[in-house]
Amino acid sequence: MSLLTFQVLLSIAGLELSRVRLYRHQERTANTYKLWRDHPIDFETYQSHQNRRRRIDAGVYLASFVVTPSAETLFVGLYLSHGWRPTRSGDRFSAPTGWIGEHTEDNVIHQLEPQQILSEFSGRLVIDWGLGTRAVLQHAGRKIKPVIEIRRQFKEPGFPGFGGLSLKFADLENLYPTWVSILNSTRGIYLLICNRTGAQYVGSATGDNGFWGRWQQYAKDGRGGNVLMKQAGHMDFSISVLETARSVDSQEDILSREILWKNKLGTRAKSDSIEFRLNRN
Repeated sequence: MSLLTFQVLLSIAGLELSRVRLYRHQERTANTYKLWRDHPIDFETYQSHQNRRRRIDAGVYLASFVVTPSAETLFVGLYLSHGWRPTRSGDRFSAPTGWIGEHTEDNVIHQLEPQQILSEFSGRLVIDWGLGTRAVLQHAGRKIKPVIEIRRQFKEPGFPGFGGLSLKFADLENLYPTWVSILNSTRGIYLLICNRTGAQYVGSATGDNGFWGRWQQYAKDGRGGNVLMKQAGHMDFSISVLETARSVDSQEDILSREILWKNKLGTRAKSDSIEFRLNRN
């Protein structure tokens, strides 16, 4: 059985691969998935602002993808470039998510026209981008992109369950609303693991806003008030849930379970050692 690839779809649509560029939006500062989902016009304006090194010449197509909160590469549309110009003094754009585009000598503004070609796949087609995630702009003919899934309609993935949940601090700002609702209504014990050193921290969510309310404190500064994280300068953490609390559990019950997990995983620091243990008590 031959493998369905995005290149095959481009060819079926009558497009020459040499005239197509693939762009994978993964800029966390702009929240491009949320911008596309909630403010599509602003997304297109944002997309039109590019560094000179990523300029799209007239007559070239841009196949646009966004990275979802669950790390999928989702196709969101095909655009035809009618050329670009350097930014001018006074050029400025701000999006609801906080991104601001301004005039700099390194930036250009494209005139990108949305196409009906492949529009039926927008928000439905997921591809395997491959290992070269840093190369956000690629020539369509150089690297094959297998199609992982074509959904019947655009639909955000269901919650994977607490056992299958794995997030990073940077993911929290862009998380699916349904996931936020579940995390907001659930308390319990969680584990943080530094992606650089493997250092671990066990914490608990005991407030009315559950895991979500507690994790938002980490999203603000990457430390959530933790003294040892601040001392070590840790910012890049993965989050998982160790145990969820019952509705009848009191705050004291949850804190007691937190202590048990600290003992099990050995996350208590000895003196002020911060090599692998980030709990002080």
